[in-house]
Amino acid sequence: MKLSEASIGNEPQREYHVARIGSNWQLFIRVMDEIAGEDRWTLSWDSGSRGDRLSFLEMCQLYETSYADHLRQNPTKLDEIVRYTNVYDIEPRDIEAGTSYKSLRKANRIHIQDIAIRRILGANGLKFFQVYDDLLQVRSTSVSELGAGLSPFLIPFVSDGHVITDSPLTPVDPKWNRGSVEDFYQSNRRLVVASSLSTQKLRDGLQREFGETIGVHSVNIPPTQ
Repeated sequence: MKLSEASIGNEPQREYHVARIGSNWQLFIRVMDEIAGEDRWTLSWDSGSRGDRLSFLEMCQLYETSYADHLRQNPTKLDEIVRYTNVYDIEPRDIEAGTSYKSLRKANRIHIQDIAIRRILGANGLKFFQVYDDLLQVRSTSVSELGAGLSPFLIPFVSDGHVITDSPLTPVDPKWNRGSVEDFYQSNRRLVVASSLSTQKLRDGLQREFGETIGVHSVNIPPTQ
């Protein structure tokens, strides 16, 4: 899987809705490499009405744009963020990613919002002033009101012409707002594989490792079939 590509070349390919991957990120990559073959599958994001696919890195850029727009409209939040030593999503070592979305290829779990915030600070010539000797967790479960309010569950998605679609495997979670960046990330995510890989082989391979946790469903087949 290449984070910079939304397809796998010019060969025929099949597209699937895919359920939430969560903490299974590295295992999912390994299993998909075994099932489909390395570089013969990828994750992409449906642009909706625009009719094209976005790569992982392009999706991250939309995440960042949405956070930048939110912080531009809420400058006091930005003023408060820079008082911390840094920001993280899941665990403190998230800060090792710096401003690189590409580093997520080898991460245990995906954490985009902390990288986006660090990049936004850099783009605005800002840095962490470390007034508070503490890291700020930006996640719905953060003990900080500021950090919880910066959860992707709540940040409005800046569409730039992209439309959030519905997926039979990722129904809107009551924890996130419809129209949020989390909504786009989960609902528009697609698994793209070479069409030579049968749907049954794909499903069987994922089920052996994940059971019913991570399922797939063909984009072009109604959920009832």
